[in-house]
Amino acid sequence: MVHAGSERVGATRRALVHRAYAATARGVSAFGPLVTALIDARNGFAAVVQEVFGDGAAWIWRLGGELLPEATWVLDRWHLTDARRRALRAALPDKAVRAPWNARVETRLEVGDVPGAVAVLAEVAALAPHPALIEFAGYVTTLAPAIPNYAERRAAGQRIGSGGIEKGVDVVVNRRLKGRRGMRWWRDRIEGVVALRVALLNHTWDQLVLPALAAHQ
Repeated sequence: MVHAGSERVGATRRALVHRAYAATARGVSAFGPLVTALIDARNGFAAVVQEVFGDGAAWIWRLGGELLPEATWVLDRWHLTDARRRALRAALPDKAVRAPWNARVETRLEVGDVPGAVAVLAEVAALAPHPALIEFAGYVTTLAPAIPNYAERRAAGQRIGSGGIEKGVDVVVNRRLKGRRGMRWWRDRIEGVVALRVALLNHTWDQLVLPALAAHQ
């Protein structure tokens, strides 16, 4: 999903503006040109502020770096918190014992202090060695360029999560392709349905779909 910022829609909520979607079942190589066209159509390559949000998947940062090399990377805050919870829960099953360590790691991650968080994880590992701690330390170290000072972004009214993208997956894919008993899809059929969903949600049905149907008839 590509958007052009957000606007306040209540006391605490903000809504994304000028949202548009790209989707494909044919992999990153096919997805890249779709995203490029979407950004270009909104003059996004000329935007002063460019940001790429992701859930931690490596392909997102690779594609974002190729398309928007000057953009700021932001790891979705919920995914970071979830990864931290799972790692510490694995190493410290007792909730009471785990709580203060959770708080210490979270305090550092909230301000983008990755080295500080890794140092606390090392302290935990000294008390309760576990592969999950090593994995999480590697996770945050690898994604350090995408872990900003979340507290500062919150205070400035800037986004810290990729919830809009998660919602995009719901409206583009899940509502049409999932949840019905016995439903099965061929990849090519998925591609066609997703293309129609994107045209509908991007308000390009009349420009793209109707002419194609007329030509086919």
